[in-house]
This record gives sequence, C-alpha cells and structure tokens, in this order.
Amino acid sequence: MVSAPRGSTIGYVISHYPYISHTFIQREILGLRDAGFDIETISVIQTGADQALSPTDRAEADRTINIRPAGVGKLVRHLLMPAFANPGATMALIGVAGRGWWSDPKPFLWRLFYVAEAIILCSLARARGITHLHAHHANSSSNVAWLASEFGRRTGSGPSSWTFTMHGSSEFIDVDRIDLGRKAEAAAGVACISDFTRSQLMMVSATPAWSNFDVVHCGIDPDVFEPPAERAPDLAFTVLFVGRLGAEKGLPVLMDAVADLAARLAPRPVEFLLVGDGELRDELGEQAERLGVNATFFGSVGQHEILPIYQRADAFALASFREGIPVVLMEAMACGVPCVAPRITALPELIEEGHTGLLATAGRADHLADALERLAVEPDLAARVGKAGREAVLEGFTTAGTVAGMTQFFDRLLADTGGGHQAQP
Repeated sequence: MVSAPRGSTIGYVISHYPYISHTFIQREILGLRDAGFDIETISVIQTGADQALSPTDRAEADRTINIRPAGVGKLVRHLLMPAFANPGATMALIGVAGRGWWSDPKPFLWRLFYVAEAIILCSLARARGITHLHAHHANSSSNVAWLASEFGRRTGSGPSSWTFTMHGSSEFIDVDRIDLGRKAEAAAGVACISDFTRSQLMMVSATPAWSNFDVVHCGIDPDVFEPPAERAPDLAFTVLFVGRLGAEKGLPVLMDAVADLAARLAPRPVEFLLVGDGELRDELGEQAERLGVNATFFGSVGQHEILPIYQRADAFALASFREGIPVVLMEAMACGVPCVAPRITALPELIEEGHTGLLATAGRADHLADALERLAVEPDLAARVGKAGREAVLEGFTTAGTVAGMTQFFDRLLADTGGGHQAQP
C-alpha cells in the first residue's frame, strides 16, 4: 500500500457523523486510521443519540468535532474573533461564496451561513492541527470544507486544501444550485464512487480538472457480511429492502411488484422485509394492507444487528429512480443474497445481468416481479447469482479496497506538499 502523506492531519467533514446511513464512511475512516492516517472527524450538525446505535458509533460520536450547535462561547472564539482579525479574508470568502448573488439573492443568504460555519471549522481545525479537509458528498459538507480551506489559505493559518468524495446521483439534479462545477475545479481532487459519477462530473467541469478525478469505490467488510453456514428451510419466499423509505427509492413500485409476485407464487407465501425509515413509512404500510402484502417494517437497524436479516432473505430488491452504487446492495451481495436492481446510473457497474444479479427496467413493477419470480422458481439461477455477486464484491467493493484507493488518492495529491496543496476557486 502507498504510504500516507507525511505531516498531514486530515479532517473528514460530513453533514452528520456518526449517522446510520453513513456507516460506510465510518468503515473508511477506521480503515484509514489503521493504515496510519491521522484522521479527525467533523460533523456539520451534531447527530443525536438515536443515530449512535453501536459501541463504535458512540465512540466516534465522542471524538467528533461538531460545528453546530454553536453556543455563545464557540461563536465568539471561533467565528467573531477570526472574522474580525482577518477582515480581508472574511470579505474575500463572502465573495467566493456569493458569486452571482444578484441573479437570485435568496441562496446568497444561505451561503452566508456556510461562510460562518466555514470560519468556525477553520478555527476548530487549526486548534486540532488539521492541515487538509476531505468532505463526503457534494452538499453542505463540501460547501463548508471548500470555504474553510479558502479561509485557511488566505489567512495562512489552518487547513489550506480540500478534496471531496462525489457520490451522486442526487447532486446531478441541480448542478448550478450547488455549484458543482466550481467545487470540482476548486478542490485539489475528487474521489468518485463510480465511473458513471466521474463522467457526470466531467460534464459540468473544465477539462483541466479531469485529471484530478479518481474512481474509488465504496466498500464493505466481507468478513462481517457473509452468507450463513446453511439456510434454514423456509416455505416462504422472502424479499428484502434496506434503505431510506424516501421517494427516490421507488418503494411503491417495489410494493406493487411484491404483490404481483405473491399472486404468481401462490399458494407459496411471500414476505417482504423493509429495513429503514423515512417519510413514506405510513403510505407504504397502507399500501401493503390494501394489497394484502405480508410486509414487516423493522425501522432503523444498527450495523451490529442487521446481518441476520440479510441472511434470512431469498432476494434483495431495489426499485430506485436514482442511485449511486448503494452500499446496502454490496452488503446483500456479500451475504450471498441474489439481487434485483433497476438498470440505471452506475448500478450495472456492480450488477452484470444474469451473472452477478438481475436488472429490471426502472419504474416497472411487472419487470421487477419477473426478475423476482425467476429467482423464486429457478433455485440454480439464484444460487449461481448469489455466489457470483459475493465474488464481485470481494473483487472490487471492499473496505480494504476503499482504503487502498483513498491512500493512493491522498498520497498523489498531498504527499509532495504535506497537505498544503493550494486550490484556487
């Protein structure tokens, strides 16, 4: 493995950390620390105790720097004092954040909050000896990391460079609103989770920036997510979904597909397990009752408790309208569960039709039901797909692979400057 950049303390900036849907980021951070990196974690908004479900979560919460909430003492020491001590840098920062404000003043007001958070972050990071910032997601966390590194560079104190991990695909919906092209060009580099993500980022950024876009897959620990020693015989065919119960996941379509599947397989029973929470919870419960689907809603489940649920499933299914490459899909495949997913965005980079899983047309409940029925009535296909799916994850989507990729990414971008690369806005 390439050595970590010497003299660099890297601050990982995440909108919420630890967080139940960000466990893959936690695994990345722990792996990088084991590889010799000095990693500090920074949460833009402090997460509640309901998100720290495991002992590891609670330990990470205790050591994480939180930008918000910001009491009077934090505001005076880490915002007002640095801002007034460096008026030129503060005004320049407002200029960077507010470029084009006259075309739409409302977003400019929100960007002033990012400026305040960035100055707080720069001050907190300076106190911890952080020289480089790395944000996950091209959202508020990258806004704050970008501006904090700008403030550090202009004042000559604190972190002076930044990078980010680009997930997609929601960030591609309104690239102008989130300044995606400017962020990609201002960052020292971008770690893209897939080739699809990298191609979309290339589309909105200047050509010279492309050489700093690396593909680094997210990953899972295959020693934690593994198939059961043997499956207990069960008459029911069990379909599993894990994720947020939100509109982008297409879950009403998946519920229709499971209802269709149950009618096709009758009298064999079908059960539908849903792990996660979100705004569609009540609607989905009503839909399941109306369609007669045997659905069980687990709510949020910690990583230390979810393995038996994966190992219970006969099939894992997604019906998403947009996705990156979901970590839950990797987890299911690592557990040997045959998977069905829509043929969208980067999903074919993980699922090869008929080999490592089955792909269906997005938005088509009947096509999802067709694929699930194949797995139910063709046990040889299900076994073959489940085995090949795990092998695909072992080959290209493990935490060890993520750590190796991020080590090379940081080493290439930061080793020569000890974390002091200066990216111009």
